[in-house]
Amino acid sequence: MTRQQLVDQIFSKQSYLLVGLDTDITKIPNHLLACADPVFEFNKQIIDATGDLCVGYKINTAFYEALGVCGWKSLEKTVNYISREHFKIADAKRGDIGNTSSQYAKSFFETLNFDAVTVVPYMGEDSVKPFLEYDGKWAIVLGLTSNAGAKDFELQKFVTKTDLLDEGIHIEKHDTKFLYEMVLEKVSRWGNPKNLMFVIGATQPKEFINVRQLAPEPDGNLPVLFSLVLLFLITYSSAYQASIQIFFRSLLPYQGYYPLCMRLHPVFSLFR
Repeated sequence: MTRQQLVDQIFSKQSYLLVGLDTDITKIPNHLLACADPVFEFNKQIIDATGDLCVGYKINTAFYEALGVCGWKSLEKTVNYISREHFKIADAKRGDIGNTSSQYAKSFFETLNFDAVTVVPYMGEDSVKPFLEYDGKWAIVLGLTSNAGAKDFELQKFVTKTDLLDEGIHIEKHDTKFLYEMVLEKVSRWGNPKNLMFVIGATQPKEFINVRQLAPEPDGNLPVLFSLVLLFLITYSSAYQASIQIFFRSLLPYQGYYPLCMRLHPVFSLFR
């Protein structure tokens, strides 16, 4: 799905909602366990109930991989059942050396026909680039996550040095940055607003505005807003207010800025 197609869906449905299909077979209704494929049947009913309300679905592949071959079959049937007008995200958090990432990209973009896949950037550019080589496909790169462990690495501060030349005088400028800020600044140079998004956790609402300023355009200009914000249904009021404000301030104009995939409570949580 291209950027324009996604934006068209948002305006057409007056919705920016993503539905999470992180389906845990131990938590689905008991009466569905008698079905030949209870995971797919559960997903099918969720999709039928929400298709006209959302612009896409996020599928956490771990819940399917844990079930072995049967889980992969449920995953494939779910992806195929979702209509082409919906944005399909594989929440797989992949990232490895180049030739391995190429196979990951092929599996999710060609074999399973997802529109996007979440990617871990910490092995560097060659681990991310293969996901950016498909037209109409997206890499959603981890930026600042919502889990408590974000403080272990992402929220660690580092001193960076920049060498400047001012009227012939050499100057060293030292800045203090969080690791996630360095990641966003670096990764944003690898792609463009048509194939790259970032994951920002909903438990980090104070960082929303800062994040918008960390993804420079290829020509070096810093955007002041994102083009769109993809949201899961949420319960955190502070995160909701901050993200809604960003969303409505950012939809128009939307050309030339990076999208942001917000990781919030999925609709699926309402059905557990």
